[in-house]
Amino acid sequence: VNLFVNGKREGVYWQVESFSKDILEKQNIPGDVNLYGSLDFWDAPGSQYLDFVNIYSWKKYSQDSLSGVIDNYSDLKTFLDIVNNPSDEYFYNNIWNILDKENFYSWVAQQYLVTSTHQSGANIRLYFDTTRGKFYFIPWDVSMFSTPPALTELNYNAVITRVLKNPEFLQERYAALWKYVGDDKNLEDDLKRYDELDALTRNDFYKDTKKVESTYAYRKNIQKIRDEIREKFLYLRHNLEDANAFVTVGVDNKKP
Repeated sequence: VNLFVNGKREGVYWQVESFSKDILEKQNIPGDVNLYGSLDFWDAPGSQYLDFVNIYSWKKYSQDSLSGVIDNYSDLKTFLDIVNNPSDEYFYNNIWNILDKENFYSWVAQQYLVTSTHQSGANIRLYFDTTRGKFYFIPWDVSMFSTPPALTELNYNAVITRVLKNPEFLQERYAALWKYVGDDKNLEDDLKRYDELDALTRNDFYKDTKKVESTYAYRKNIQKIRDEIREKFLYLRHNLEDANAFVTVGVDNKKP
């Protein structure tokens, strides 16, 4: 947004919309649902973590209208009970009853495309769709980190880690990733959208005489981020192309 004070241009600022039922309705999602976020916790200087055990570690941004005046957390409690059940079999058999599988894989795939877990930590946002009886994650504040070494998994929260321990679910995650990065058209669309946003905003940045960076540094940074989007897309494709199998061979000494 362009900020003006008493008619004087003060430059370009980043406006962040508050989470509420309105933010869902703008995306054609019913707003009268339980929309959750995590409270921020710190276990080390500069290190945030997400508590998937304690229901009191979560807060609501909107309320399910079907609950009336009751502040109902039963949907979240069911989700956390499944996540923390000690039986892997129980977890695998029930997680997709409370969590939408397609939404989950898309949400995780997006983290790969920016090599960032920023949105799956304390920034997590998810809502419970009462018509489907399942939770859906909302991607936001995704950030972008440096590209990790080849064939490296990202560090995850407890839910993602436990899902991917299942070989079947891990394979489905791979398939979801490949569906996106295996098609050059998706990269073309991503870069086209990036260029459209750049074209819409560049004149405002040029007029901003109070920006921290020079116009030259700003344009250089725009190109750097564009190159990173392409680099991460192709890096992820390369990782998936490089398939590996680990085999254990047992030797019987009596039968050389």
